[in-house]
Amino acid sequence: MGDASFDAASGEYVLTDLANWQAGFVNSVKRIDLSQAATITFDMFFGTKDGDGADGGGFVFHNDLAGASAIGQTGRGRGLVGLQNAIAIEFDTYQNEGELANDHTAFFDPDGSFSSTPVDLGNLEDGAWRSVTVSWDPQNLTLSYSIDGVVIGTLESNIVEEYLGGSQFAYFGVAAATGKLNNLQKVRFTGVDAAFESAASAPVLSIAAPADVLEGDPGTSGSLVFTATLDQAAGPGGVTADVLVTGGNGFTPSQIVIPEGESSTNVTVTFSGDTTPEPDETVTVTLSNVANALGGQLSASAAILDDDDLPAFATVGDASFDAASGGYVLTNLANWQTGIVQLG
Repeated sequence: MGDASFDAASGEYVLTDLANWQAGFVNSVKRIDLSQAATITFDMFFGTKDGDGADGGGFVFHNDLAGASAIGQTGRGRGLVGLQNAIAIEFDTYQNEGELANDHTAFFDPDGSFSSTPVDLGNLEDGAWRSVTVSWDPQNLTLSYSIDGVVIGTLESNIVEEYLGGSQFAYFGVAAATGKLNNLQKVRFTGVDAAFESAASAPVLSIAAPADVLEGDPGTSGSLVFTATLDQAAGPGGVTADVLVTGGNGFTPSQIVIPEGESSTNVTVTFSGDTTPEPDETVTVTLSNVANALGGQLSASAAILDDDDLPAFATVGDASFDAASGGYVLTNLANWQTGIVQLG
């Protein structure tokens, strides 16, 4: 996601290039079952620029509303900050105010205040690959990780209840970001020893947007019909998800239900026409708290296009209209001019 790309020749994912304000995230397509033990191994490359490099990245388990399409913030967000229902391991390569001078690592909550005591890692931006192992022990409720074979951090926590929104299933991924400084940052996965959520019992739910529509005149109403679709029919108990809509006048329903044996349903957003010139309005539908399905693309947007003309204006005196820019020139670089723009 974001600025990440895959190099098929090397088997490496480029998370960020030598460019500022990037964020790249390699995210699992399906969730793993954290009621069972899991071990994920990968190698990470943090670049070659130390004093003038930034910002690092990290590993995360999450149940963000965007599902497999989630991504965090650029800069000091390291591609992780902002992810919802998540617990992350940061590898921070830039010293922000109040942080360790050297590169460092810690557990942290990307959408909360929790952060463990950071561990000094010296310099990660030395052109070397680092081997990382992340392990989850559900019997002892312990999340731990090592770098180059050395155990760095251990978090004793019921991460399912405390950070992942109560679901035993979670996506995992590796992210990195740049800000006002940059580095070439890459990852290559070397192993995933985990049980994935069963596709047979958990179809993938996605939401799709309709085509943009014109607003219309007063006394008329319109609608945008978003379609929630499963990649296979819903199993026993059906599939449900909460609905959040931004934009429009109203929407139905507030929760979608796809009954057993069916594979789609609609979310309808209504709006009213007017004659007021205004910017186009974006309507976004986001699904959350998905039950009995995996989360695919859980957010989609469409536009209500303004079709009202601006009132006609007339120029007086030295004023003129610049068709290329859509602006009016009131005075030129000349003395004793007067320009007026008024309703025609």
